[in-house]
Amino acid sequence: MSNNNNTNTNDPKEEITEFTLDVTESKGNPTIQDGVYSAEVEKIVLKANMKGKDGMFFDMLVWSFVVDDEGTQKFIDGTSSTKVTTMSKAYSWIAAITGKEPVLNTGFTPSMVKGKKCQVVVKNVQQKKDFNGKITEVTKSEVKEVLKAKKSK
Repeated sequence: MSNNNNTNTNDPKEEITEFTLDVTESKGNPTIQDGVYSAEVEKIVLKANMKGKDGMFFDMLVWSFVVDDEGTQKFIDGTSSTKVTTMSKAYSWIAAITGKEPVLNTGFTPSMVKGKKCQVVVKNVQQKKDFNGKITEVTKSEVKEVLKAKKSK
């Protein structure tokens, strides 16, 4: 393609008919086999004012992990409530990732765990998705539990 500074609005657009596009797995919905995987915390996102099935609103945390699936990096999410109490999933995940229990009556920020290594327990779940007006069942891999990173030998 040539690129000149003459802007003629009557120039036809270039049509490219020979090209190759990579076919890849969706970042938002990769699937891997159920199991325990080495992982790294990519990010945590606070989703606020989500509407539940009961019509009530709630907040939740979406934890994104980079998982090594036989040499291929995949991004797998898990969710927890925003409650960080000694009996909550978020509390146990923070403890597993950092190697120590969160300090009571202090704040937690995603930067405390971002980039840290851990292990994740992945389970596949069936979900109904609306794609172009058609409801289909899809399998989605989700993080169900977070464990301490394996110690290197």
